[in-house]
Amino acid sequence: SPQIESAAAIESVVEQASEPWSLPPGMDPSDLELDEVVAFIPAYATMRDAKACVTFLDAQKSVNRKRGIGSCGYCMGGPFTVRSAYAVPDRVKAAMHRRMAEPGAGESR
Repeated sequence: SPQIESAAAIESVVEQASEPWSLPPGMDPSDLELDEVVAFIPAYATMRDAKACVTFLDAQKSVNRKRGIGSCGYCMGGPFTVRSAYAVPDRVKAAMHRRMAEPGAGESR
C-alpha cells in the first residue's frame, strides 16, 4: 500500500483542522451518551476538517486527483461522511452512512 510521504504533514493537517469545541459549562461528558456528545460538534467544523483532509490527500504523490474519493461513516461518523461529501463535492464522489442498529433490533421474540 502507498505510504504517506510525511508524518509531520499529517500532524500539521490535524493541527490546522482541529478546533477545540466544548460542552456547555457544568455539563460532564461522562453523563451523556456518545450521540449526545457528538451533537455538540458543529457541522462547520467537520466540513472544514474534511476540506483539510482532502487538501492533504491531494498533495500526496500516490493520490490520483482525477478519481473521486469514497467515504463510509459508521454510527457517529455517518453524519461526518455526508458532511464531507457536501464540503468537497468535486472530490468526494460517494458517501455512505451506516447507522448502528438499535439494541434488540432483529432479535426474534
